[in-house]
Amino acid sequence: MTATDVEIIEKLAELLRDGRPVAVATVAATKGSAPREGGARMLVFPDGSIEGTVGGGILEKRVIEEALAMMHGGAASRLMHFSLTKDGVGAACGGEADVLVEVFTKRRKILVVGAGHVGVAVARVAAEAGFVVTVVEDRPEIAGAGKLPAGSRHLAVRPDDPAILGEVDDSTAVVIVTRGHELDHEALRLLVSSPAFYVGMIGSRKKTAMVLAKLREEGVAEKMLERVFSPIGLDIGAETPGEIAVAIVSEIIAVLRSGTTPPMSLKSTVGDK
Repeated sequence: MTATDVEIIEKLAELLRDGRPVAVATVAATKGSAPREGGARMLVFPDGSIEGTVGGGILEKRVIEEALAMMHGGAASRLMHFSLTKDGVGAACGGEADVLVEVFTKRRKILVVGAGHVGVAVARVAAEAGFVVTVVEDRPEIAGAGKLPAGSRHLAVRPDDPAILGEVDDSTAVVIVTRGHELDHEALRLLVSSPAFYVGMIGSRKKTAMVLAKLREEGVAEKMLERVFSPIGLDIGAETPGEIAVAIVSEIIAVLRSGTTPPMSLKSTVGDK
């Protein structure tokens, strides 16, 4: 059964909210005999599956191929003209069709473990910076009452709940700012080996050394521990929750852009904080 235009739009909105990659193919114009009229839409997913249709057959096959090539090649949009003839795409319709393909890549995401003063501030700064925000906090009274930014998600689970891993992929930054050292340890043990591009934990060098030593004793690979940003954030002299949040999100953006530890990172600064 073909998805309706309303269903396609609703599905697209859901995908964009979740930050998942998708390509949208829209029949922009037709001339003569064509399988679908202008406005027909189809979603193309990274694995080649689709929802909706732009007409089926060889035209649709070509559109899917072009959409996948764009998704893997980094192109954002392309208007393509198809001649629906044997000499064109190999179809027998005899008409013409213009199809607009738009690619929406994975949005940057941030998983904040802990909704204390710093956690809430990080969530708000990250949301303003364009991240899709998810906050883990098992105390509903802490995360409630409109404290979290609009559009963010709240997972009411403990910091060591395996369900959290379902929120993490290679476009996710993890920020661990729970209410205590032991909970930070539990969260880091769960998330240090995740595919997140950034894993950071708040705390002094003394606390960091203690947590990492415990994870080492528990068998966590040194390669995984070396990727942890702790102390977390850029060295900007931050003191208040808001300033600390700016330092943390700035560090995440720097890592996202360059793929390396920025020079001002507290991770590489000499001395205990």
